[in-house]
Amino acid sequence: MTNKRILDYTANKSELRKASASVLDFDASLEELIDDMIDTLEVQGGIGLAAPQIGVKKCVIVIKTSVIGLANPDPDSWKKSSDYWVLVNPVHTSVGLDFKRIRESCLSIPGTYGTVVRSAECVVSYLRPDKSEVSTQVTWPLAHVVQHECDHLNGVLYLDRVSRLEKNIILRRLAKSNRMKSMIETAKARQEVLDLQGFQGLRRRRQKKNTKKRQKRKR
Repeated sequence: MTNKRILDYTANKSELRKASASVLDFDASLEELIDDMIDTLEVQGGIGLAAPQIGVKKCVIVIKTSVIGLANPDPDSWKKSSDYWVLVNPVHTSVGLDFKRIRESCLSIPGTYGTVVRSAECVVSYLRPDKSEVSTQVTWPLAHVVQHECDHLNGVLYLDRVSRLEKNIILRRLAKSNRMKSMIETAKARQEVLDLQGFQGLRRRRQKKNTKKRQKRKR
């Protein structure tokens, strides 16, 4: 098992927008992918994770229902642990006309929330990693998690389901957060050079940056 890097929206927008392919080979590589997803979910502390969020364009999602205080509707889906609901090639259909509004977040868009409308109930059909077919009806709030993760498989993010005004606000906050992170990282890098090489090292670093900027302008 390996904790994988979760793709960040700011740096990997185009990758997160790509649709995933159905799983055709139910082999050791699929089991390894699921193990990696579970390990990543444990480290990141989320409720659910879709394979494209770690850069793998396959229709696989993993959900840890206990995070929201619910029992696993299919504890036999993953032979190694009943804690994780593993769905391969999932397809969901809304049930009824009851819809709920929820403040939604995403591991790929950290530190942000948006108001999304989701169906209160849905039927989800999927394959287990052993290739057995399952179809089950889930209610709120688990239905919300299923819909959110299935969206990822189609290259859809919660940002696509909020109002235009709220989306603009979220993107501005995200840009501000990224600028702050960049400033902090730059300050740390400068301090490291200063501690190791003194002011001369810092001066050389600035000269290199200025040289690169001039070269880019010439191009």
